Amino acid sequence: MIDLKYKPVIEKFDYGIGICGAGFIVRECHLPAYRKAGFRVVGITSRTKARAEELARQYNIPKVYDSFEDMCKDPEIDVVDLAFPPHRQLELVEIATKYGKHILCHKPLAMNYQEAKKIVELADKAGVKLAVNQNMRYDPAMRSLKTLITEGYLGKIMIAVFHLFSPGHWQTYLKDYDRLIILNLSVHHLDIFRFLFGEPERVTAFAGGYGVAELHAAAAKTYEVAKLKGLRFKGEIIATYTLEYPDGMMAIGIDDGFSWADDKNMVWRVEGTDGIAKGTIGWPRATIDTLSFCSKKLGNLWITPSLADVNWFPDAFAATMGQLLKAIHLDKEPEISGHDNLKTMALVEACYKSIKEHRAVSIREILED
Repeated sequence: MIDLKYKPVIEKFDYGIGICGAGFIVRECHLPAYRKAGFRVVGITSRTKARAEELARQYNIPKVYDSFEDMCKDPEIDVVDLAFPPHRQLELVEIATKYGKHILCHKPLAMNYQEAKKIVELADKAGVKLAVNQNMRYDPAMRSLKTLITEGYLGKIMIAVFHLFSPGHWQTYLKDYDRLIILNLSVHHLDIFRFLFGEPERVTAFAGGYGVAELHAAAAKTYEVAKLKGLRFKGEIIATYTLEYPDGMMAIGIDDGFSWADDKNMVWRVEGTDGIAKGTIGWPRATIDTLSFCSKKLGNLWITPSLADVNWFPDAFAATMGQLLKAIHLDKEPEISGHDNLKTMALVEACYKSIKEHRAVSIREILED
């Protein structure tokens, strides 16, 4: 039986964590995952103090701060966990680095590549560890797929296709963003392509649905913002992008945030010279991942292992924080460091440049700009 290595090893360290944000993702993902992992959450702050106080009671968090800066002034806080909109992240990093705090940023790291570079430079100058919460890297199906690729069961990868179709789960702060689905959702898939297949040479992207996105009833119910049903969003809600690799391999993403039916899903398929892997991601259906694969090395038989004991949401959130704590302890670069994430943000930027200029864009154009 193949060991798919889909469970990340999460070690417990006693660093004090301070959380900035008290919304859905903190309540349903960060805090449950941290409690399960045994991490020490010292305090929390939010724009709405009452919400922070509610979560503090629910999760036995000792301190609630009036402001993010007050939290950063607390010597008991070693790491700040940012769960705030990307347009606020740079200013929060400026405060955190001022007080020498290590940082786990939300994704996307920033609104654009140049802003992301400033964030990384601030952390470097302050001598603190900076990681980005690209939690899809710890999804069980994706880690299983990584094992199959790394150990040669699929041979040389020829093509990968990831297809998401789901009504938009858009937070209200996104409504005036010029950049919507690629920056805030496709960033997961662009990052996972890098994690699985390495660095692409160029990307060609297309987008549509500008200004037509509405918060559908199903999404509104899921995210407890039913009052916003019908609210329109400025940016694109449909995107396709093709990543070209130096060896001719292609990775294709199709992200459909317009889909309004009740069959929302994310399906994927990867084909190589020696094997094929396919499956689904538990998000956005709130179900477990699925995985099936066949390999010439295993007699071309289809194998369908169970991944039921680990979920992307919320389990991956313990892994993203855990790898940062370990990096602090060992004084090394985090697995999902700010420097690494600049390459993901460059891919995002290249997608938008491709859309604007109607051409394939080399990633080097962005990195060397």
